[in-house]
Parts: sequence; structure tokens; C-alpha cells
Amino acid sequence: MKRNNEFFKYLTSPIAVMIFFISLMLVFFRMKSIDQDLKLNALNQEIGRSTNINKDLKVRKANLLNTNNLNSYAVKYKMSSPKPNQIIIIGNDQN
Repeated sequence: MKRNNEFFKYLTSPIAVMIFFISLMLVFFRMKSIDQDLKLNALNQEIGRSTNINKDLKVRKANLLNTNNLNSYAVKYKMSSPKPNQIIIIGNDQN
């Protein structure tokens, strides 16, 4: 029985309690940092996917606005070429 009492004596000492809580807090903060890192990686992957989609859309826009492509659409829909005073540029391109 004496041996068991010594064990509880060490557990209730203030230094042991402090060490226990400090180690518990270190584990908690480490888990939180891992969780934050996983969220950050997921956001970075989403940014990468969005960047790739944006690049693809810019290429598609450039393809659609190609003069040869526009001329083929004009022939397909039986339209005549615009005169210089009929050309209007709409929008603000921010490449």
C-alpha cells in the first residue's frame, strides 16, 4: 500500500500537474496546426484548379475571337464583313 501512496503523491505535486497540462497543450496545438495545414493545402489545390480553368477559358476566348474563326462564322450564317465604322469593341479586357 505504501508504494501506491507514493505514486499518488507524485501525481498531485504541482510540478507534475504543470508538466501534464503543458504536454497536453502541446499535443492540442500540434493537432490544431496539422488541421490548419490540411485546410491550407485544400485551399491551395482549389486555387490551382481555378487558375487552370481560368487559363483554359482565356485560350478558348482567344480561339473564339480569332479573325479566321469569326470569318468562318460570318460565312456560315451568311453575314457580310463589317465596315470599319461598324466595329465596336465592348468590354474591358484585363489579361
